Amino acid sequence: MPVLGSGAPLVDALFVDNAVEAIVAAVEAVDSTHGESLVVTNGQPRPIGELMSRIAIAGGAQVPKLRIPVGPALAAGSVVEKVWELGEHDDEPPLTRFLAEQLSTAHWFDQRRTQEVLRWKPRVSIEEGLELLAAHYAQ
Repeated sequence: MPVLGSGAPLVDALFVDNAVEAIVAAVEAVDSTHGESLVVTNGQPRPIGELMSRIAIAGGAQVPKLRIPVGPALAAGSVVEKVWELGEHDDEPPLTRFLAEQLSTAHWFDQRRTQEVLRWKPRVSIEEGLELLAAHYAQ
């Protein structure tokens, strides 16, 4: 997977164990949070290029070396979507305009309200999650 643009936009990820624990906390807090929108992430934004590289390394894959400017990636995503619709596919195209936007735009969120109302904090840091991912693939 190529890095789009500079790879510098900050994004926040969520380790799967933290996601499960947040869902359990949300179910337990449903009476007090009903109707409130909450975003659940690790609360540790990282540059997207760095995060992609670290996930690749942890998974035993090559670090992304290809960089594509954002404009051409957005255009390519739009074209791939249209071409994909012409075929008989029951899955998502490998690149969409939405994916290109997400991989090239900063998106991270203040977690204070989420942590307060759910009485929850991420237990596994991004660094620990990457170590666990690496250990999983090493097995």
